[in-house]
Amino acid sequence: NLPKRYEFALADFVHVMLADYVIALHGSIGTNHEISIAYELQKPVGLVTGCGGVTDIHQEMVTAINDEGRKNVKAFSHQDPKKVLDWLLSQ
Repeated sequence: NLPKRYEFALADFVHVMLADYVIALHGSIGTNHEISIAYELQKPVGLVTGCGGVTDIHQEMVTAINDEGRKNVKAFSHQDPKKVLDWLLSQ
């Protein structure tokens, strides 16, 4: 049994592990955790930006990841949710 304060971490991992991709809008610490897990599991991540929260912070990470040429992290960010979803569905 995990202490109560760790149960969200296990749930985040299971949710992301079972997903085909992650789409995030705004968010806080839990969203940040799910996005980080998705990077580690090499799941595509779509970030809807421009509404505050961690998705705007991760936009800078996506730029840095793409500039590095890392191929194991698939991430895309845009203010238009349709463009984010279209990108995710193309992966």
